[in-house]
Amino acid sequence: MIAYKDKNQQKIMLLKIYSAFVFLALLGLRVLRLLSKKAKSMLRERKEDFASLLPRIQALDANKNKLWLHAASAGEYEQIKPILDKIDRSEWNTILTVFSSTIYQHAKNDHRADIVTYLPFDTKRNARKFVRLISPEKWVISRHDLWPYHLIAAKNFGAKTALINANLHRNSRRFLLTAFHKNLFKNVDAVFTMNSISAKRWAQFCDKEKIVVAGDTRFDQIVRRKQKFSGFAQLENSTSIVFASLLKSDEPIVFPVIRQLLKDRPKCLIVLVPHEPDKKSIRRYVNFLERSNATYSKWSRFQKDKQILLIDVVGVLPDIYRHTNIAYVGGGFGAGVHSVIEPAVYENFIAFGPNFGILEEAIELVNLGFVQVVQTSESLLAFVNKSCGEKRNVAVSSFVNEKTGAVDKILKWINND
Repeated sequence: MIAYKDKNQQKIMLLKIYSAFVFLALLGLRVLRLLSKKAKSMLRERKEDFASLLPRIQALDANKNKLWLHAASAGEYEQIKPILDKIDRSEWNTILTVFSSTIYQHAKNDHRADIVTYLPFDTKRNARKFVRLISPEKWVISRHDLWPYHLIAAKNFGAKTALINANLHRNSRRFLLTAFHKNLFKNVDAVFTMNSISAKRWAQFCDKEKIVVAGDTRFDQIVRRKQKFSGFAQLENSTSIVFASLLKSDEPIVFPVIRQLLKDRPKCLIVLVPHEPDKKSIRRYVNFLERSNATYSKWSRFQKDKQILLIDVVGVLPDIYRHTNIAYVGGGFGAGVHSVIEPAVYENFIAFGPNFGILEEAIELVNLGFVQVVQTSESLLAFVNKSCGEKRNVAVSSFVNEKTGAVDKILKWINND
C-alpha cells in the first residue's frame, strides 16, 4: 500500500487517477464517434448546446439568484420536478443540467426550468469554465451523479451544494473507495437522505452535521403527479398488465410469460416498456412480438384492440400504471430493480427480480410482504395468475403516501442564506 505524507497528497493522487480515467473515456468516445452515428450525434448536440449557453445565461433576470439543479437522466429528472414546481420564481432563476441525451429534449420541452443544458464532461477545465459561466448560488444534485471536478469548482466559486434523495445501499461500490469519497464530500454542504439507515451509512463519508433525514422527493412527485393526472382516454376500461423498465437481462424471464399470457388471457392488454426505448431496443421487441404472432401497437401510433402495447417514448410510464393492476418492474435480474414507487401509488400488485438491495423502498416493501420477488418465469407467471383475481393493492399505496414531505425540507435549505 502506498504511504502518503499527508492527506492533501493523497487527494491529489486520487484526482490524478480519476483524471486519467476521464481522459481515457473521452478518448474512447471520440474514437466511437467515427464508428457510431449515435455517438457522433450526441457529441454534435452537446457542442451546439454549449455554443448557445452564454446568450441564454445573459437573458436571465440579473436580480434573481441562480439555482443549479442536476439530473443525470429520466429518473433523476422526475425527482427534481417537484422542486422546480414549488421554487419561488420571483427569487430564483433555474438552470437544469442533464447528462443523458434521452432526457435532454424531454426536459427542454417540459419548460419547467429557465435553462436546460448538458453537464460538460468532468474535466478540471470544463468544470471551471462552466461554473464561472452559470455562477450559481446553490446546486442541487439528485441521487448519485457526483462529478468531482464540478463539485470542486462549485465549492471554489462559493456555491452551496446539496445531494438529495441520497441512497447508499450496504453493498455500494463507494465503500471500496472510502478515502476518495471522504475527500469528495468535503465539497458538499448538505446530504438529504431517505431514512436513518442510509444516514448512518453516509456518515462514513461526511460530517453528521451535513446529513438531514428528509425522505425522497420521488414520493412527493409521484403523489403530486397522480393528483393532477386524470388518465389516458385510450386506456380506459382496459384490464392491463405492465412489464416495465425492462433490460435485456429481464427478457429471458419475461418473454416466456408473455407468450403464455397471449394464449391464456387473449383479452388482457399487455404493456411492454423497455428501459431505454431507443430504435435498437424497439426493433428487438418488435421482432419478438412478430415471432410470437402477437398483435401490437406502438404508443406513438396507438391502435385499439391489440394484444400488446409497446411504449416507444419517454415519460409516460408513471401514468401508465394508473391503468394497470399488475406490474413487473425490471432491473432485478441486472444491476438492480428500477423504481417501484409509481406502480405502488396506483395500487398495483408488484413483482421484480432478486437484485433489489439498491433501493431502500424495495427492501421495505419486501419485508412488509407487499410485493413479490420472483426467480424464474414460472414464479412470475404464477404471481400474475394469482394477482389477476385480486382487487387493488391498497397497502402499497398507503406506504407511498406516508413518505411524502421531502421537498419542503429541501426548499428550506435552498431559501436559507
